[in-house]
Amino acid sequence: MSDSNFTPREDEFVTRIERLLETRASEIDVMNRQESDRPRSEPNLLRLAPTKPNPRRQRYHYVAACAASVALLVAGVTIYRVSQPGTEESSSVSHARLVEDATGEPADAVDRADETVVLPSPTTTILPPPQPPSTVAPPLPDDEPLPESSDLVGVPKADLRTVGGITVHADVAPDLERMLAAANDDGIVFEGGGYRSPDIQIAVRRQNCGTTDYDIYEKPASECRPPTARPGVSAHEKGTAVDLLVDGSHIKRDTDEFEWLSAHAENYGFINTHEGEPWHWEWESD
Repeated sequence: MSDSNFTPREDEFVTRIERLLETRASEIDVMNRQESDRPRSEPNLLRLAPTKPNPRRQRYHYVAACAASVALLVAGVTIYRVSQPGTEESSSVSHARLVEDATGEPADAVDRADETVVLPSPTTTILPPPQPPSTVAPPLPDDEPLPESSDLVGVPKADLRTVGGITVHADVAPDLERMLAAANDDGIVFEGGGYRSPDIQIAVRRQNCGTTDYDIYEKPASECRPPTARPGVSAHEKGTAVDLLVDGSHIKRDTDEFEWLSAHAENYGFINTHEGEPWHWEWESD
């Protein structure tokens, strides 16, 4: 009765049960023979079997004893397996056999009927608010050539001035200085960028417009994001434009800073030339 799915200890347990069954059957046979040999006149108040052996009755007792022993055997093996650590696979085999015996159906079919499908909870991704594209050019690799950049001529260094951290043409510097001071008196501190060399303007075009020669030198400024003038025609390259920021962020419309510029910047020669760029102001001489 050994099962290849049993462990050696379980096989030994099964063998002991079989021996007990055989011993029990032998005892029943001996008792029946003794009862049949007993004289009829002798009183027999606790007879275990009829005076005359009944084969059908003997088989019934034997089968009942075997069935009860097998049930105890299965229950004992199952309890033993469940109580042992690391025997999930063995206990699952016994469970499957018990389910098949009880229901007449495969164990996996019964288990599937009771399965509860757990779906992952939906997650919500919170995206950061959109930020305006940067107009600050990234540094160019030292070993990357600038196509046709030698044809572009920037403002000589001697003609540049830096006011409040913003570099502009020397002609623009006095008006910019007065505008920044007036804003500061009203509690507004502007910062930002001004002059760009031709190489820096090429880098900004590459960042905002694309990386091909067409993107850098020929694509219309309106097709770039944000709109960016072609190298050689940008007011930044002339030192006459500034991109103004407050606390490191570009100025936006419907803010106190933009309202202040709208009311006062023209007094210093600065106008907002691009409606889509409230931070971009260009100086125009009289």
